[in-house]
Order: sequence, then structure tokens, then C-alpha cells
Amino acid sequence: MKRLSLALLLLVALAAPAHAGPVAAAVGMVFTAISQFAASSLLAGFLVQTAFSVGLSMLARALGPKVREPGIKTQVTQTGGDTPQSFVLGWSATGGQLIAPPMSHGDKNRYLVYVVALGAIPGQTLTRLIVNDEVVPISATPDADGLRPVTGSFAGYVRVRIHDGSQTAADPYLRSKFGADPDRPWSEDMIGRGVPYAIVEFKHKREVFNNLPSVRCEIQGIPLYDPRKDSSAGGSGSQRWASPATWTPTTNPIVMVYNIMRGIRLPDGNSWGGECAAGDLPLASWAAAMNECDVVPAGATAAQYRAGLEISVEEEPADVIEELLKACSGQIVDVGGTWKVRVGGPGLPVLFITDEDVLADQDQVLEPFPGLSDTWNGVHAAYPEPDSLWEVKDAPPRYNAAFEAADGGRRLVADLRLPAVPYRAQVQQLMEGWIREERRFLRHRLVLPPEAAVLEPLDAIGWSSSRHGYAAKSFEIFEMSDDLMTLSQSVGLRERDAGDYNWTASDLLPSPIAAPGVSAPPPITVPAFAASATVIRNASGVATRPAILMTWTGQEAEDARGLQWEVRVQATAETVAAGAVLAVESGRALVTEGILPETAYDVRAQLVSERATVWSGWISVTTPPVDYLDSALAARLAELDALAEAAADQAQDAALAAQGVREDHDALVAGFVGTLTDAFAGVDGQIATITANVNEIFDGDTGQVKASALSGYYSKAATDTAIAAARTALSGQITSGDTALQGQITSILGLTINPSSALATALTSLQSTVGSQSASISAQGTALATLQGNASASYVFRVKAGTAGAGLELVAATNPNGPVSVARISATDILLDGSVTMPQLAVTDFSGNLIINGSMPYGDTRGWTSMSSYHTVAARDTESSMNALRTAPTPHVLRLDAYDPSTTYTILADFPCSAGDRFSVSYAYAGGGTGVNAGIGLQFLFYGEGGEYIGAINRAVTVTGTIWQNYTASVAPASAVSRCRIRAYRSAGGVGVGFLTNMEVIRQRSGVTLLTPNSVTTALVNTEDFAASGLAVFGGELRSDNYNAATGTGWQLTKAGGLVVPNASIDNAKIGSEIRSNNFVAGSSGWRIQKNGTAEFDSVIIRRQMRVATGTFSIDWTRPGVASTGDWDRGGEIDTGHPAPLWSELKKVYIATLGLTNDAVATADFPEIVDQVWWDWNADTIINRTTWFGGATIRFKWAFRGDQYLRRIQGVVRWSLYEVT
Repeated sequence: MKRLSLALLLLVALAAPAHAGPVAAAVGMVFTAISQFAASSLLAGFLVQTAFSVGLSMLARALGPKVREPGIKTQVTQTGGDTPQSFVLGWSATGGQLIAPPMSHGDKNRYLVYVVALGAIPGQTLTRLIVNDEVVPISATPDADGLRPVTGSFAGYVRVRIHDGSQTAADPYLRSKFGADPDRPWSEDMIGRGVPYAIVEFKHKREVFNNLPSVRCEIQGIPLYDPRKDSSAGGSGSQRWASPATWTPTTNPIVMVYNIMRGIRLPDGNSWGGECAAGDLPLASWAAAMNECDVVPAGATAAQYRAGLEISVEEEPADVIEELLKACSGQIVDVGGTWKVRVGGPGLPVLFITDEDVLADQDQVLEPFPGLSDTWNGVHAAYPEPDSLWEVKDAPPRYNAAFEAADGGRRLVADLRLPAVPYRAQVQQLMEGWIREERRFLRHRLVLPPEAAVLEPLDAIGWSSSRHGYAAKSFEIFEMSDDLMTLSQSVGLRERDAGDYNWTASDLLPSPIAAPGVSAPPPITVPAFAASATVIRNASGVATRPAILMTWTGQEAEDARGLQWEVRVQATAETVAAGAVLAVESGRALVTEGILPETAYDVRAQLVSERATVWSGWISVTTPPVDYLDSALAARLAELDALAEAAADQAQDAALAAQGVREDHDALVAGFVGTLTDAFAGVDGQIATITANVNEIFDGDTGQVKASALSGYYSKAATDTAIAAARTALSGQITSGDTALQGQITSILGLTINPSSALATALTSLQSTVGSQSASISAQGTALATLQGNASASYVFRVKAGTAGAGLELVAATNPNGPVSVARISATDILLDGSVTMPQLAVTDFSGNLIINGSMPYGDTRGWTSMSSYHTVAARDTESSMNALRTAPTPHVLRLDAYDPSTTYTILADFPCSAGDRFSVSYAYAGGGTGVNAGIGLQFLFYGEGGEYIGAINRAVTVTGTIWQNYTASVAPASAVSRCRIRAYRSAGGVGVGFLTNMEVIRQRSGVTLLTPNSVTTALVNTEDFAASGLAVFGGELRSDNYNAATGTGWQLTKAGGLVVPNASIDNAKIGSEIRSNNFVAGSSGWRIQKNGTAEFDSVIIRRQMRVATGTFSIDWTRPGVASTGDWDRGGEIDTGHPAPLWSELKKVYIATLGLTNDAVATADFPEIVDQVWWDWNADTIINRTTWFGGATIRFKWAFRGDQYLRRIQGVVRWSLYEVT
């Protein structure tokens, strides 16, 4: 008897959308073939049986081979591009996935922002947020930024915003904070359509976040369709299968299974799950199971069966269904092309039988109890506990002393994993019901009359049996088969009792929940802080001024960086002194500045530490009276009083004298001003005359002379930036008629320093111009260093005279990826005096790579514009799941993701070009992901002189593998082009990810000699006498340098087509006509293989069998009577159809074989000896049969023998004929 397992059935029902049709069609053909065979067999009197099986006890099923770990699936927030899509059913938690790198904004990047995807299907919402292993309450009212602040210990430091996937515009907060970000701008098209996501903002404070915060999101799952709430499908309500907007979230596990069976739609248009129609899932069965899940047990407040699970689309739907069925003690079975489901205990009996109803002439099997290895009397279970932040928790174990005694005093414990049950009471209910049910050991297999044909798997029957002592005992059908000849029903029954699943709240065992997370240590205070009034005494011990002494236990605060203190006047609360102490371990500090005698003060202190700290309480201190005046100071004060009095007298005398001087001055000025004006009048006239003469000379037709010297300085100092610059400019000009002679020298020096970098630059420029001709020299140098480990220096020296120019460029840089240095000399002719030594020399006539950032050495997009949001720069990652990223030839590569609606582009270069230009194109490419198939490459756009578009040329590949490959090609634009633009692009659609790097486009000048490390333009090279390492070219032949025809060493290739290779190793060869040995003579010696497949060998030995004919025939043999050893002697003769020599002897050797195929069926008289029954096949006596008027064929005889207890054998026999020589 064959059993059709749930996994096989679900394989058909839950096939992926792209494959479900062919799979279902294939299975349909199989069942159609069975039906047709059954019909034909009925006519012939043969018996066909079909069977269905629904498996084991709930506990045995829960211990199945595919056990998912009980914790949540995504425990930490994921990063990167290749994480599978996921979504939540019911109620669960997830770490989510960062859909953008952590971003920061504000002064000194004080605010950190996570953008976390919660799933791949719209409708998921956040119910609780967990930050650093602490549940964070979220305010219901958003602030001005649209974010909702949290309360509790993170109040003021965390804000949240949730999108459920229905958003149609980019988030305004992200646009306002990062829309103009130079590195990762949040553009208007970053909407995340269909993706529920959370924005979490953290405000930095060392005492609150001393590391990157972790987040975990508690999620209410996606909305699901409930057929009970669809009045058009037999239910009652407004939900409709074709309108997901009418669906609602649910924790009912059977509703979840129903949706999986019908297929859960993904945003990309695909479906995850099955393709069952509504008619395949009868509402009567499924609604009853859904309602059973919603039953509230006595004394409880929630439904008895609920579920929650985060699901990856890479998981098998059948595995997920098994977990959801475990959550409700559910079973599912295919009955006549429809799916039937049951939840919890057995249903009411649909049929009652007695011993008289059991067919006595058919086999009956009783299994009173299983083996010890399949017996359990206790159960453990682990599940995700929401009150422990969704960490795995062990439920209270369930033991039973009576069960253990019945099992010989052994404790046999089953360990369960319930990842889809985040409800502690439900876990205990499942454990109790399963261990009770597990002790129902009885299993029967028997045959019932045709009236039992109404039964289906999972139905319950009541059996009253005097033979077994049953009184309407309940059994559930776990296996059925129909005898299509007699319509009798073979059933498998297992003992069930609905009372095993009776549960009340009083059955619940205590399950203490540990405090979630790690409790933060309390803030530390200044240990044993005290303050007291004191005085400062001089060497004589006299109190000279009041002070306040602060003390603490320094040894207990040794890990603090310092101690800060404040002193305020008690009466006014005004702070009069404040400061800090770095030597905390000293345990004391004295405050004198600003302290007055006989004054009441308040004093407090706080430690400065990496840990959280608090101020101490205010301590009241009153300073003592201090009345002290030093004798030397008193004498000095008296002296100063005397001096002050004398100074006052002198000031009065000076004031009187000054009044007289002022009067004399006024009289003098009054008499002198007029005389001075007259005296300078003549001089002013002379100056005016000289000026006029100068202007007449230099401003006339004879010319103009100008000269200037300017110097300027600039400096700026701020809290975090220092800038200094100096500029000097010297210029001169002489103009004569239409000719101008000009000269200018400019020098600029600059320095900029900030906390993370230092930049220095110097520029010197010299220029002379006469008329339309000019000559110039410019030199510019820059040096830059940053705290991130980057450093670069460059020096550019250029000279130009008219249209001729030459230059020298030196660049060196070091970053975390390694050092880079380049030197470039540009001139019409470059002369190097003396010898030149270098490890490698590449001689080219190219203009340099026109794509500035073709290999992305710094991991950015410098030089590129209009970059698609589906294009990103990705770093080489040796831990990546993608081979292309693990083996990238450069530290960074360009990643091109799929976008179905249209082709995506990124502009790499834009430059002038003209007709006749020719470009060399090369790049490296690879793919990522399963079944990758992506069109990627470079596109050339050409424009005319007026900017009009002329045409495009693509140089692209279709990526189908994950191994890096190189692509080379050339591009020649059409005539009348003026400008070229190069874009990297990916064609619309496709599968997987494309990668590009080492993108190079070089303009080749025409009409010149071209030599590269791998090629030589032979038309420009004299090949009559040319030698290189390892080979030599002499006139009309190419040979290796060790070629010697006499000794047979080396090789030779002539221009006439001759090739001499004494010892060749060739992986693959294409032969134009034939290949032969050098001693071949037809019909005599050697060998020859022709391109049409004909071959001739003098002698051949083939060391493997060659099957020349095969065929099948069907058998269905039944022993006619009482067992006898001779009943099974059968045989015959088979004509293989393979040709043989006509009228002549058979010179070849043949072997024949035959036997049953795998789908054969054999039946024995006694099942208990079935493993001893035997049969064999024999193929013998090869016959070369020739007819008088016909051809000759190979035949062979065969024979079959069988054991005397072999009752029946049926199936297909396959025979084969082999030619062995």
C-alpha cells in the first residue's frame, strides 16, 4: 500500500506561481492515467487500490524532522542588498532591515537616524519599539517634524515615525534633513511604495548611548482575507478576495493557512504560497476550524489558538503551514481534490460500528502500543516570549507520575519548538493536550463494508466491540483505501478522546518572566561628599581670608575623569564660584575666589564620568568673620593717600597753566592760517602744470604705460576652523596704437585647518601677451591630510606658448584601501636623456581614460551625474553571499539593480568629439543572485554642434553568471558629431544584480603606429627580421626559438598553412575535412576520422557496454490455485529488431538482460513471510534468426521463476540488448 504524504500534496498545491501550472498539469495527467488504467483493469477483472494517509499523533508531528528554532527570525537589524524579503503574519517581532545606511544630521552630527524596513508587504504596523533591550512607550501625538517622541528613560532622545506601506510620497522629514546631503541625498523618488518602514531618530548623549543603539520592532502582521467575513463567499461581511483593502490583520492560524494555500500576493506581482481556488477549500470545513481557534477557554480572556510568525519568502510554504498547524493542534488532508482541515480534538462520530460490521474474511491489524523510542510521558517546549523581548523561553515542563510508572519508571520527555506561538498560556495548553493524546496508543487497521464509503480521513467513528472491550469508543480515521472491485473500505484508526483537549485557566502552571534586557546601573554620586567653612592663614598663623573646603572619598571615584562643583549665595541663589578638579583621587578641593566672610553659601558637586552621574544635594556653609590687615599694606596705603593728595594739587595747577596755553595757541592760529594758504598757492599751481604735461605725453597717440603692485591678506579663526590666505599680483601694460604689451605675475598661498583635515595650496602664474600671441607658465600644488587616514598631494606644472603646450602632473594619495601614485608628462615630443629603467612599459597613442572614475578607487561617484537610484557603489566584501562582491577585481564596483518599468542610467562622462574619432571600450562585469539574467553595459550618445541629438551606440552584455569577465569593443561615431556622452545602464527587467568596474573609454588617434603590451599593428612593423622572447619570425614563417626540424623540437607555422607540432595538447579542435595518422592507408594501416562522422581504425578495443536495443512489455500474473513450486515457470522469446548478418554466422558477441521496473507490485499469501518470497529473471540463448525472404534479426529467450507462496505479480518488464565486442 502506498501513502500520499502531506508534503507531497502541498508540493503540488503550494507550487510557486511560475511553476504551479506545469506541476499541477503533470499531476493531473498522472491521476488521469491512473483513472484510465483503473477503467481498463475493471473490464479485465483486475484490482486497483488507492490510498490516503493523514499521519501521526500531534506530538509526533510536532517532533518532525524540520524543526524551526523558537525565537524570532530576524533578531538584529539586517544590512546590505541581498537579504530575502520577509513579512509578518499575526503578531511577532523583527529586527527589520536597514534600507539606508545610518545617517546623521545637526550640529556635530548630534542626531542619528535609522530607516528600518519592517517587511515586504503593505499593512504591517508597529505596536511596540524596543531600544537597547528596553521597551519604549511611544507618544500618540507627533511633533512639528511629524515624528512621535518616546517617553520613559529615553524621553527626549528618541523619536519615531511609521509608514505602513501605503505612502505615495517621500517622507518630508527625511527630505528636509537629507535632501541636500552631498553623499546620500534623500530624493523625491525615495518613496518605498508598498514597503512598511520605521524612521527612528536618536539624539546623542554619552550617558544614554555609548554605542550604536539596537532596535527591535514588535509588529502587527499583514491584513489577511477571512472567508467567514465575505458575504459573497458564504460568510457575512464586506471582505472580498479580489479587494485586499477590505482585509484585516488577524492572529487566527487557520486564516493564515487559508491565505497561504490560496497564495499571498507580493508587491512585485508574484505570489508566495499555493494557487488553490476557493472551491478547493470548502468553507464548511475551514470556517469550523477557524471558529474553533477563536473559542475562549473557561476562565481565559483570549482565543485558545493564536499565532504569529515572521516569514521569509525563501521558506517553503509547506514548512510554514506545519508550524501554524502546530499552533492549533491542526491537521490537513486532501479529500477528493479538496482540502479538509481539523483543529484540536476529534469531532463527533459520523458512524457507529460493531464487530459485526468488520469484514471477518479480511486482514485485521492491532497495534496496542508503540515501541519505547516512540513513547513519551513528559513534554518540554520553547517559544518566543514577548515579555522577555521575544527571546526564547522554556515553558514549565509537563510530567505525569502515572505515565512514568506505566513506562517502567522511565521519564521519556519530548522536546518541542513552537516558534509560531508567542503566548505562554497557549503553549501550556498545547503541551497538556498533546501529552494526553499521546497516551492513546491503540491503532487498528481493518476493512469495512461499502456503506463506509461516506467516511473521510479525519472523521471520527464510535466502535462498540465485545472482542476488544470497547463501548462506543472514539477512533479517528488516519488512513483510508478503496477496493474499487468490491467497494470495501480499508481504514486505519487511531484512538482519540475529545477530553484530552479540555482546558481551563486553572490548568495553567506558574511561569515567572525575568525582567527583560539588562538594567542600567544607577547614576553615581560623589562618594562621601562634604563641605565646610575654613580660613586661609599666613606664615604667622593669622587668618587672612575665608574659604570653603570640599572633601570626598577619592579612592571610590578613581574611574571618574574629574569633579565639577558650584557655590551659590544662599540668600539670592546666585552662583558666585564654579570650577572643576581633575585630580579626583586627591579627595579634596579648596575654594577661595569670590568667597566673602560671614556669608551663608550652598555647595554641591558632580563627578564627570563615562557612566551616568548626578549632582549631590546642596550643602549649607557659612564662612567665619575675618578682620585682617597686613602692617606693610597699612603703611603703603598711608603713602598712597599722601601721594594722591599731592597729585590733586598738581592737577589743579596744571589746569590753570593749560588754560593760558590754549589762549596763546588760539591767538597764533588766528594770525597764521591766512599766511599759510597764500604760501602754498604757488606750489599747487606748479604741481598742476607738471601733471598736465605728464598726461599730455602718456595719454596721447604715443601710447599708455600702466603698472601696479597689489597685495592682500585674509584670515579667519572660528571654534573649529582656521583659514589664512595671501595674494600678491604684479602687472604692467604698454599700449601703442592697436598693439598692447602686457605682463602679469600672480602668487596665491592658502591654508585651511579644521578638526578633521588640513589643506595647503600654492599657485604661481606668469603670463606675457603681445597682441594676439601669449605665453604663460602656471604651477599649482596642493597637500591634504585627514583624520580618517586619507592623504593626497599633487603638483601640476604647465607651460603654454601660443597653441603649443606641455605639462607635468604628479599625484600621490593614500587611503584605507592602499596607496596610489601617478605621474603624467604631456608634450608633442618627450625626450629622456640617458638610460630609462622600469619593470613594465606600455607604449600607447591614446588620450587617456575619458571616464574619470571608471574603477571607483575611493568608493564614491566623483565625476558622475544624474545617477539612478537603482545604481549604487558597492564595496568588495569577502563575507558577502554574492560571489561577485567576494571576488571583485577592484575595491569598489558599480551595482545595477533591476527596475521593471524602464531602463536605468548613470552619466559617467561628457566631452567633445568629432567625425573620424574612434574609441576603445573595455570593462569588467559579473552578476549576482540566483538565476541572474541582466542586460548591462555602456551607452554612447552623440550630439551635433547645435546640441541636437544624432544617435546612440550601445556596448552591452547579457550577464548570466557570477564570475567576473572582461569585455572589449570599439565605437566609431557617425559624421557631423560635436559632443559625446557616456552612460552606464541596465535594461528594464531581468533577474538578479549586475556589476561593472574597470570601465575605460580611450580615444584612439588615427594614422599612427600603435603598440600595446598585448598587440602590435603588423602593417607598421617589419616582420622580415623580428624577434621576441620565446619565438622568432623569419620571412614567411613563425617558429619557436628552439625549433629544430632535425631533432623534432619546438614548432613551426608557415604562411602557406603548414604547422609542425611534435607534441601537441589540444582541448578542442575544429577539423575542416578529416584528421588522420601519418601512416594511414585506407583498408590497410593507421586511422582516419572524417567530419561526417565516418571513422576507420586498423584495430579498436572499446572497454564499455553498448546498448543496441531495448523495449518493455507488461505482466499481470496471478497463481491459479494452491501453492506449488512449478506454478511460476514462465518464459518466452523476444525479437529485439536489431539487424544481424543474413545467411552468415554471427561474428559479434551480445548480452541480453531483463527485469521489473521500480513501480511493480507483488503480493504474497502470508504477509508475515513477505520478506522471504523470491522470484528471478533469466535472459539466455542469443538467436540469429534469418528468414528465407526477409532480413535477419537478433532474438533471445527469457525465463521467469517464482516462490510457491508468490500470489500475484504485476508491472512493466524492461529488456535490453548489449553488443560487447
